Amino acid sequence: AAPIPIELFAFMSNAKLRGKVLWVGATNRPDLLDVGFRKYNVFEEKLVFLMPEKNSREDMLRKMFIQNEIPFDSGLNFANIADDKYTQGYSASELDELIKRSYRLARLNGRDSVSEKDMIEAAEIFIPKYDPQMYEYTSLLAIREVNSKNMLPPTLSSNLQQIVYENDQISKDKINKRLQELVSELKMS
Repeated sequence: AAPIPIELFAFMSNAKLRGKVLWVGATNRPDLLDVGFRKYNVFEEKLVFLMPEKNSREDMLRKMFIQNEIPFDSGLNFANIADDKYTQGYSASELDELIKRSYRLARLNGRDSVSEKDMIEAAEIFIPKYDPQMYEYTSLLAIREVNSKNMLPPTLSSNLQQIVYENDQISKDKINKRLQELVSELKMS
């Protein structure tokens, strides 16, 4: 990571700007942020965005076809493609890549629109950038940074719920324990 200019920290810490400037930052690796950004009151609220769940993936796929102007068969069952069997843990960019690959398959087979068969074939051969354990790791990193339950998505996968909550409270100990296990499993130093 590139060093953050001292001038930026000075500007962000300027008391005269409090309440006048809204700072927004985003990262998929909060553990790698400069310590200056991790200090209390630099970013007061931390909102977590996790990998889309099935219903969100279905909606995203439908909208991405339209956004990318890719024709699709009227019988394409987006709910089936969004099922965990095919796209669990896929990020928005991976769903977008899946759509583009399915369109290339359709074109290779002499068709102008994507069928459900094209989508399934593309999903079966596509290898996402990261494995599910890495996505679990980055999700837990994000959740660990939260300073208000209200900043978590309204629903978490059952797997994450078991790790994150203890007696309906966020358990940083359980999160840290699972993160340590994942560091070992992923062979991270």
